Amino acid sequence: MLKILIIEDEEIIAQRLVQLLDQIKVDYQLTGIIGSVQEAIAWLSKHEQPDLIFADIQLSDGNSFSIFKAVNVKSKIIFTTSYDEYALDAFKVNSVDYLLKPITAKKLEKAFGKLSEMSRAFGDNQDEVGGLTEEDKITHLLEYLDRKEKDFRNRFLIKMGNAYKSITAEEIAYFFVSNKTTYLMTFTKKKYSLDTPLDDLDKELDTKLFFRINRQMIININAIKEIHTFFNSRLLLHIEPSFDEDVLVTRSNIAKFKEWMNS
Repeated sequence: MLKILIIEDEEIIAQRLVQLLDQIKVDYQLTGIIGSVQEAIAWLSKHEQPDLIFADIQLSDGNSFSIFKAVNVKSKIIFTTSYDEYALDAFKVNSVDYLLKPITAKKLEKAFGKLSEMSRAFGDNQDEVGGLTEEDKITHLLEYLDRKEKDFRNRFLIKMGNAYKSITAEEIAYFFVSNKTTYLMTFTKKKYSLDTPLDDLDKELDTKLFFRINRQMIININAIKEIHTFFNSRLLLHIEPSFDEDVLVTRSNIAKFKEWMNS
């Protein structure tokens, strides 16, 4: 039997969700209906976590994402929302499930079907398809949303002797580290050194355009021409301009990389 918690500030919608759970014959125990961010934080801090949480995004006292910043939640989560392209982009990138309002029995059945495919049991914390735990997915989602709230870095001022050159992010095929120095490579095969560490660049760049495939490289999606499987469960990328070494997506980044390529 699934233990389910509903976080929803509109009582009619919460009760409708309960009716739909009964209608599609889910074997569940309702642990509570909570209507605010602060109440949810308090409840989750004191009680055993449920197997599944339905969480509305916009609550009476704020955004439900703040709940998961305050509490380490390992339950599976289905967000409910009115159409919100901003939020849906985040879900698409991070493989977090969502339901668009109005919620119907058909939508609910589809959501449960997807969850069943990802895990043989709701008590299993490992996502069998994406290779990410529920905690990982929420962490990545919050990181993505934090980035979306900031302005991405669109230009890089490069010092060239006594002069400077401005390069746009769209002109850059990839960033890489060599001998402890950070470089950028443009699509026109021009290489320039940067003072910015790769860790900082990873936080500043547009996540739709750039992805950090390993510790040494961040790549522009338009530089990727072919993707091949590689030994030790890694991916080998054929990129342009070419790189002197094998361009590999590490095992720990493969699930996120695939989601990024599909977004």
